[in-house]
Amino acid sequence: MPDSIDRHGAVDAATALGRVHLNEIAAVFNLIQDGSADGCFNDIYLQPRYQAGLGGQLLCVWGLGRIRLPDGRWSQAALRVVRRDGALAGFILTRDPAPGRREIYMCAVDSQWRRRGLGRLLVCAAQASLAPGTTLEAHCRTPALAMRRLLQSAGFAPQKPGAGGVRGFVYRA
Repeated sequence: MPDSIDRHGAVDAATALGRVHLNEIAAVFNLIQDGSADGCFNDIYLQPRYQAGLGGQLLCVWGLGRIRLPDGRWSQAALRVVRRDGALAGFILTRDPAPGRREIYMCAVDSQWRRRGLGRLLVCAAQASLAPGTTLEAHCRTPALAMRRLLQSAGFAPQKPGAGGVRGFVYRA
């Protein structure tokens, strides 16, 4: 994590990391919709049926600290946000699929705040939260070029491309 972050998660007077507030769930939902339309997230989230499920997932993470996957399994999960001047600028959703493993399930920064280090801040915070020996994994769709570059520059090792050109990355604490 950058040295300039204080104990409250603030980078400077205008930027802070924190837990998502209930009134920010809609903004996170909208970032996922935008990312889905751009091909960075699964486009299934653009269908009304799955939009309702996405909203439910985000509320479960906020309220229960868990996420229910499409196959019905539950995982521990956390939703952290970065705010600029008090407004949500980006988020990272992580889940713990197994002991010793954490996954960046989704991560996005609002288009008006990109290229300012906020995505790096979110990823570095996820790395800093790992227990020694834990792996942090991420899977990126082909259009998510900025995220792939960020992960590699943050010390993630690229894995072989999977189905549909999805690229995996692994970081070991």
